[in-house]
Amino acid sequence: MAEAGGGEVVWRPTRDYAERTRLARFMRSLGIGSLEELQRRSVADPDWYWDAVVRDLGVRFTQPYTKVRDVSRGLPWPRWFEGGRLNFADNCVDRHLDAGRGQQPAIVWEGDDGRSRVLTYRELSREVNQLANALKRLGVGEGDRVGVFLPMSPEAAIATLAVVRIGAIYTPCFSGYGAQAVASRLQDCEAKVLLTADGFYRRGQVVKMKETADAAAAASPSVEHVVVYKRLGREIPWTQARDHWWHELIGKESGQCPAVPVDFDRPCLIIYTSGTTGRPKGAVLTQGGFLVKCAHDFGYLMDVGPGDRLFWLTDLGWLMGPMLITAALFHGGTAVLFEGVPDYPKPNRLWALVERHQISVMGLSPTAVRALMPHGAEHVHAHELSSLRVLGSTGEPWNPEPYRWLFENAGKARLPIINYTGGTEISGGILSSFPIAPIKPCSFTGPIPGMAAECFGDDGRPVRGQVGELVVTAPWPGMTQGFWKDPQRYEETYWSRWPDVWVHGDWAYVDEDGFWFIQGRSDDTLKIAGKRLGPAEVESVLVSHEAVAEAGVVGVPHEVKGEAIVCFVVLRPRQRPSEALRGELSDLVARQMGKALKPERVLFTRDLPKTRSAKIMRRVIRAAQQPAQPPVREITKIAGEVYRFRNNAHYSVFAVTPAGVIATDPINADAARWLKDEIQKRFNQPVRYVIYSHDHADHISGGEVFADTAVVVAHDFAKRAIVGEKRPTAIPQVTFSDGLTIELGGTVAQLAYVGKNHSDNSIVVRFPKERILFAVDFIPVETLAFRDFPDGYIYDWIESLRMVEAMDFDVLAPGHGPLGRKAHVGMFRQYLEELRDQVTAVVRQGKSIEEAKQLVKMPKYEKWGNYEQWLGLNIEGMYRYVQLYRRGN
Repeated sequence: MAEAGGGEVVWRPTRDYAERTRLARFMRSLGIGSLEELQRRSVADPDWYWDAVVRDLGVRFTQPYTKVRDVSRGLPWPRWFEGGRLNFADNCVDRHLDAGRGQQPAIVWEGDDGRSRVLTYRELSREVNQLANALKRLGVGEGDRVGVFLPMSPEAAIATLAVVRIGAIYTPCFSGYGAQAVASRLQDCEAKVLLTADGFYRRGQVVKMKETADAAAAASPSVEHVVVYKRLGREIPWTQARDHWWHELIGKESGQCPAVPVDFDRPCLIIYTSGTTGRPKGAVLTQGGFLVKCAHDFGYLMDVGPGDRLFWLTDLGWLMGPMLITAALFHGGTAVLFEGVPDYPKPNRLWALVERHQISVMGLSPTAVRALMPHGAEHVHAHELSSLRVLGSTGEPWNPEPYRWLFENAGKARLPIINYTGGTEISGGILSSFPIAPIKPCSFTGPIPGMAAECFGDDGRPVRGQVGELVVTAPWPGMTQGFWKDPQRYEETYWSRWPDVWVHGDWAYVDEDGFWFIQGRSDDTLKIAGKRLGPAEVESVLVSHEAVAEAGVVGVPHEVKGEAIVCFVVLRPRQRPSEALRGELSDLVARQMGKALKPERVLFTRDLPKTRSAKIMRRVIRAAQQPAQPPVREITKIAGEVYRFRNNAHYSVFAVTPAGVIATDPINADAARWLKDEIQKRFNQPVRYVIYSHDHADHISGGEVFADTAVVVAHDFAKRAIVGEKRPTAIPQVTFSDGLTIELGGTVAQLAYVGKNHSDNSIVVRFPKERILFAVDFIPVETLAFRDFPDGYIYDWIESLRMVEAMDFDVLAPGHGPLGRKAHVGMFRQYLEELRDQVTAVVRQGKSIEEAKQLVKMPKYEKWGNYEQWLGLNIEGMYRYVQLYRRGN
């Protein structure tokens, strides 16, 4: 197997360098002679280790702890430092004032437009205390939640510290989120107050943050107050009684506010990790756990100490944002906060920032480095970067070329790149490089002390020299205290595969020298001819080619190998796709990885699909590589012939799967058989047939399905059954074309009604997952106006759309709408939620339905068919729903 990191050791600490690090000093104080001994003892005796850590770091407890660790509730639910009380803000601010550091800079900020500010620890203390007092005056107390939707600014740091100072909990939101993503977080944590800004600049353009915050707040009934930081001074919409200017609010408050002592495991932060689709997944981090784990990792791994200027290219909505603030301030350093992007207005912006603010510890993601490389190394060399002494990296696996580019240009081949990986739910890292140990490109030295990390094979045993699951076999301070209001989901996510083992969801690889490598998410694994490897390894080979800027690698089904490699390649500027280059890249992979791993296809693309945090979405790439689908016109034509085949039949083209499967709503079994034959004859592809029933259930009441995969019983028939308009049809069993029979019982209504009220008779429960393409009561928008909905049905429907977004399906279409991919479900849900937000505002103003029809505007959806008719009907239905909701029904 090709070495995962692609190289030998590139950096070794000198003896003098290593001995001066904080980690080496800590080891000497414990009488520990080697990193291996420290790791071994820290895992074997965690009580000894973490007690030594908090003492060495100087964590200030207002009440001493009596016990370091209690796992009597089981490993997923440990208690730490029992009896001890402290306050996060006290440790990050007050402790330094008491030590005489009040005049030292705590925050240095630079805006996208070049403006800058500096806050000393004393100034920071005053502003934190003023905001804390203001929040208390707004009714925020211990345990209450506060949403923080701010750009990277001094106010972002002030907000987080003020909230935890009074024992409340903050929920940070990525500054680039839309209203729905912010609202989903505010709704889930039931935030009482939202802290936001009138806007900020990004690449010289105004980002209208307040308007996004307004829409999110309108959709979040728990939000009572919105506090607005005046960053731009622009004209913004204003809601009297709810909205408050930040500067006016704190101007009335005292600069003194006692820090509230809380238990070590008291929540301080709920940070969401599921992105912008699906039900939010809020990791609960604690005052003591997050503080200690963050201080530990940055102190001992990044070697951050008093006087250091720490910068990480991040956002408050990602965990590295709160970690940047926490680590710099806890250690008595300076947090450098940057509102902009690294290559605007000029490609040298990042390097000028380092020189201007004398940054000593800088963190970047591999994606950021790859984006900077095409601008050229001359922009790096044009600046004096001698203040830098440590480079950090996190977020995704490295490729060798960008790693070496950063190491040689920014680091002048003399600075360590501390590669660091973990996660939001960890409160920090699992694996890391160390400033006292040799470093291979792209690698991790190993598990962080105190983290009982392992690489497990399929049998749950440690493996070396092959890709395995990254796991942790013992708890640590900082481990999430579950998901907010969803402990079962937390246990299922991390603790369900092997007993008492945290499965992190990353592939890891340990080479013959003991260096660790992350190979991507474990659901992205490749298995070629029985050999399992992570996509990052192949991607690294591709980007080593001088023509390649980025690469994404996925596996697709193969008759012989089981799976074959398909490579998506983004070329560098001025490079052109060609058959010669395609062959060259394919041969390069075969040469370095072995002939058995030669790609099946190499495809050129302008860009790769990425998450908001710049991680490659390989699932989207995989979906694009399935066999081509029949053209929409052909699908429609066949459906029309079904209509003519059965007089007065109602049909809908409902779904197209990756295998080119047509799924319609034929009137009965005869039409279904005809459709099956036509599809196989015209497209030479198997049928995966989706049942979609309106008033008629002829073709399902007999229980036969002319397909081998997916069944859906849709909304209309079920709705009528629920409200008593029609006698439900009993379905005792369903038989698939390959002979599998599922015993069902129940009725169409019970099978179809999927929402917050769905029962154990749900189709989702009764059908094996691999047999379901799509199962939810997905209703056409015009039926929002039906007057026979049970109370709350519309809410169920919006929730159902969120469920759909979280499902693993490929292409679908509502019965009365255009064919669309998964993104269309999100668009459809967004339409409803935007409609709900507008209608809610109108109802709050006491307007009538007719007035609502005049006031509510949804211009960006005008391209939809029957827009005017649908919108009017939708407003009627939503208006009634909002009225019901406001009455508490």
